[in-house]
Amino acid sequence: VAAMLTGARRPPPTVSAVGMRIYLESDPPPGAPRPKKASTGTNGLRRLEFVEQVLVNLWTDASESIAGPVAPGAPAPASEPRAKRGGFAPPPPALGAVTGGLGFGAYQARALDRALLQIETRGPFAYDAEKALARFDVVPQSDPNLPNDVQVTKVPARGGLSTLYSQVLELELNGGPGAPKAASAPLLKRLHAWTHTAGRFLTVSSQDDGMQAYGQDLVHEQGASRTVLTGAPLYVVRDRNVLSAGQPQLPATLTSVPGTGASKRAQVTVRGPGRVELYDAAANAITATAEWRASLVQSTEVENGREQDLFTFTEAARFDDPRADYWLKGSVLKLWLEPRAAAPDPSAPRDQTKPSRVQAIGSVTSHSAEYDVERADVLNVFFADVKPPVVAVAPVPPAVEDAPKAAPPTARPGAPPVPPDAPKLPGAATKEPEKQDKPKPPYKIAARTIDTWMNRTTGAAPLPPKGGAPNGPLPKDGGRPATATRYKLDKARCEDDVTVHQDPVDPAKPRGVDIAGRLLRIDGSDDGSVMTVYGSPTKPGEVHQEEMSLLGPEIVLDQVHNTATVKGRGALTMPTNSDLAGGELRQTEVVVIHWRDEMEFSGALRSAKFAGKVYARQGDSWVLCNAMNVKFDRPVYFNQAQKRAAASDKPNEKAKIDTVYCYPAPADTADDKAELEVKYSQSEYDKTGKLVKAQQLTATELKMEARARDVAGSEPYQRVEAFGPGTYRLWQMGERDLAPGPTGAPPLAPAAKPPQPAEQEMKLTVVRFSGRMTAIDKGKVFQQARFEDNIDVINVPAPDQAVQIDRHKLPPRSVLLTCSKELVVSSHKKGNGPPAQRMDATGNAFVRSDEYDGWGETVTHDGKMVVLNGSEALPARIMGRFGDRTSQAGKQIVYDRGAGTYKVLESYGGSFGKPR
Repeated sequence: VAAMLTGARRPPPTVSAVGMRIYLESDPPPGAPRPKKASTGTNGLRRLEFVEQVLVNLWTDASESIAGPVAPGAPAPASEPRAKRGGFAPPPPALGAVTGGLGFGAYQARALDRALLQIETRGPFAYDAEKALARFDVVPQSDPNLPNDVQVTKVPARGGLSTLYSQVLELELNGGPGAPKAASAPLLKRLHAWTHTAGRFLTVSSQDDGMQAYGQDLVHEQGASRTVLTGAPLYVVRDRNVLSAGQPQLPATLTSVPGTGASKRAQVTVRGPGRVELYDAAANAITATAEWRASLVQSTEVENGREQDLFTFTEAARFDDPRADYWLKGSVLKLWLEPRAAAPDPSAPRDQTKPSRVQAIGSVTSHSAEYDVERADVLNVFFADVKPPVVAVAPVPPAVEDAPKAAPPTARPGAPPVPPDAPKLPGAATKEPEKQDKPKPPYKIAARTIDTWMNRTTGAAPLPPKGGAPNGPLPKDGGRPATATRYKLDKARCEDDVTVHQDPVDPAKPRGVDIAGRLLRIDGSDDGSVMTVYGSPTKPGEVHQEEMSLLGPEIVLDQVHNTATVKGRGALTMPTNSDLAGGELRQTEVVVIHWRDEMEFSGALRSAKFAGKVYARQGDSWVLCNAMNVKFDRPVYFNQAQKRAAASDKPNEKAKIDTVYCYPAPADTADDKAELEVKYSQSEYDKTGKLVKAQQLTATELKMEARARDVAGSEPYQRVEAFGPGTYRLWQMGERDLAPGPTGAPPLAPAAKPPQPAEQEMKLTVVRFSGRMTAIDKGKVFQQARFEDNIDVINVPAPDQAVQIDRHKLPPRSVLLTCSKELVVSSHKKGNGPPAQRMDATGNAFVRSDEYDGWGETVTHDGKMVVLNGSEALPARIMGRFGDRTSQAGKQIVYDRGAGTYKVLESYGGSFGKPR
């Protein structure tokens, strides 16, 4: 038996059994020579059988593996200690700990030359000398209360048992008939173990690797270091990590072959749907899972100069870390794991390996607490470890460790371990974890390519709320995990057809955040994100928020500093409760602002700056200038968390325009003369939608204040200040034949009949000024417009606001007023009476109507009386035109519109002309 099984070169085995049958070769025919065979020690033996109760002890080389992948390598130099000879690779970490440990001590370095291989069965044993094939079987019919397995145990000289349980075991040995007698050839050539009873599992385990595997069929080829485990399903448990693959009607195979990397780590391939559950020793719980439908391939790859384990999942792949509130799906999923750090103390627990990079390809979706990827072709996630923030944690009594069961205890000694409860495979019905309330909704991102860089922190886990853990189950003893891993976005790059959406914090709001562009860059922090959106040559980037929308070729939304900038031509849309001049509106209206060069919006400072051909529009009102600075009455928030923290008594009220500054382009940079001016236009409509008032202002500079104050603490009022030379146009309803200026001009002769109610008509008033215009509006109580330096006023009946007026060819019923110093028009309401209107023109004032011309140092009109005042150098004078050439001169001329009479004070005389 010794020569048969091992050859003379090995230590003799021991065999015990009940009953033995020996089958010898028959003699050749008379005269025929006996066939020549290699000297194997089995000449003349054809078959050997042991009937039952077989126990075989074999001595093999310590380097020989029964089922694990032995990495090939060149022979060690003779001077090197024998313990270091061979090309053995350490077990791959994390997932590799699950998939790469099928060898019974195969990943251990050769410590000694010999190991004991013990095979035991209650059933029969047969050896076919022709095939050099040994077969062990269980008892065909046996008491179910008694152990009935083929058990293989490997005992290396330096500890670390490995075991195999099956119903059938076949060993193909080297050194059969005709085989060369190589002294270095291993004992085992091929191992094949399987089960044939439904519901039974083949089991292999290794103490050195902390590994257990379950299946129905195992094939190991020693020379090629190739191992194939098949199961329906199959399981591998290592370091409390669990791999499961296959289904009852869909077998899966796990194949392990030598790798090609520098470390010669084995390459493991799993064919068939499967799932991996990763155990975190620090958290004392399963913290992450990976699933696939087609295959899993574990290999090695060099990343950043370091060899890392690479796991590739194909078809409906998913990686899930519920404690970190993170999952990732894709057609193909690649996971790179950092090399496991060597422990200074070999007896200390090994560090948990961590992902260094994840790549998803095809139909990619992902979720995290901050960001959801709704669509992507390629998603790359890079991880970096950072120190967690210092947080005071109350001491917690240590929890008794309750490790997950890899294999439940058996009912009788010697029985093989039973596989754990089958994890649910992809497609099985699972109960979704209950969603927890989040402080803010995540961003939902879609793009063709997404690269993200995540900061990973491991620190004290927060205590769970009453009723359960927020991100996964706790240990059964009720304790909480000592540590928890959290992921925080450091930066991201999204490219091609990028869209981002975030639901509003308040579900009652109409919108949250929407972003679209060609490229999006995100720089994250604990205080918010900095998002940079790039548009394409044919389409600008877009950022839409609850309070604002931005368009431009490059948009930077800084939630940390609460700012937004746009480089290049762009547009802003913003709802507000005030008009462009700051006046109160009965309902919210949208302001749209376009610019050519850039925009800077500081929400905390309540200011926005626009540069380059700025055009702002609200309804039918607009402003056109080269540069515009806007001040708001309250902060505008680009960070919803900051908005909630600063919520006032009226959190839903829109920001109002407080101050607007408009400037022209410098003369040396203006493209045309229009850029040297500032233009403002405002329109008002009645309830039927009919235009009832339109005003336009052209100036070199414009300032509009919604809450101006004369002194600190006084009541605020609305003020508009413009610098000339400028033009003001007003089109509104007015009385026929009124005094000059906005209120009309007085007739020269007394009225022949008592005054009747004035007839109304639309009139256009045009004011040109060289100095400054200041208009104030104190609600319905007091309004005033002041024009300075060389003022011209023309008042004409006009059917529409676009009528062009020639000063030297005025239409009928026109009124012209000029003065050199100042023109003030005001309206003052006292009590319940009608508002009192007044106009004062100062400095060589001149007024002309169809009937007369009037001169005076000042011209005053209070709605009822028109007064022309002369000066010492120039008396007041009035003279009829056309048919009536009557003229009067004096220190003061007063015309009473109500009575239709006038009088001259301190008359200097006059003349009475006749009609021509």
